[in-house]
Amino acid sequence: MGEKHKGLALKDKVTIVTGASSGIGREIALTFAQEGAKVVLSARREAKLQEVAREVLGRGGESLVVPIDVSQETQVRAMVGEALREFGRVDILVNDAGMGHWGPVVDFKTEDWDEVFDVNVKGTFLCCREVLPAMIEQKRGRIINISSDAGKIPFIECSAYCAAKAAVIAFSRCLALEMLPHNIGVHVICPGYVDTPWYDNDPTAPDRSRMLKAEDIAQLALYLASLPSRVLIDEIVIQPRGMAMG
Repeated sequence: MGEKHKGLALKDKVTIVTGASSGIGREIALTFAQEGAKVVLSARREAKLQEVAREVLGRGGESLVVPIDVSQETQVRAMVGEALREFGRVDILVNDAGMGHWGPVVDFKTEDWDEVFDVNVKGTFLCCREVLPAMIEQKRGRIINISSDAGKIPFIECSAYCAAKAAVIAFSRCLALEMLPHNIGVHVICPGYVDTPWYDNDPTAPDRSRMLKAEDIAQLALYLASLPSRVLIDEIVIQPRGMAMG
């Protein structure tokens, strides 16, 4: 991957990144911007997005900040509309917005279950659906959905998150088939443990020094985004050496 991406692998490619305020989404946004992409930064925390926008500018990139809740249909539609008005097209969508609630099923609150599915699954669906008309019209595009190895491996007291991430995987693979005639690639990345702010307040977290880094996922997303359209990759599972769960 290294030699290929020297220079501007994504020059002028318009990219929407959800969950761009921190962690994996932030690193993907910064990496894509450094490779020449015009990045639409989306998340709920506007102040954090503005920080990322300043970093993008510092790396010589161009960005547009659009704070939204991805589970809200009208907000997602407005974000895509704003991206199209500003840049004229959308070449790449990276769905990284996600969250989780944990606990045994017997005590799990319905509203927590709904929130996990609203953000992880409904949000991914809405963002994909809203960019598809533009991508279909331009006869090209890339969609990269960030799932988790939790969508493939069961974890105790993790039923909502595991089920939601499994749904993202199944949705992505179905959408990939639908988009084959339109020259639109759809990929799903399933990371294992990644050292991000997700674990900042988790005293039970495994050894963070052994985890993947956000830049590892960003480089993988960059690889997928810059593949020629003839290449089909549905799903990639990436895990830290020595911490793989299955």
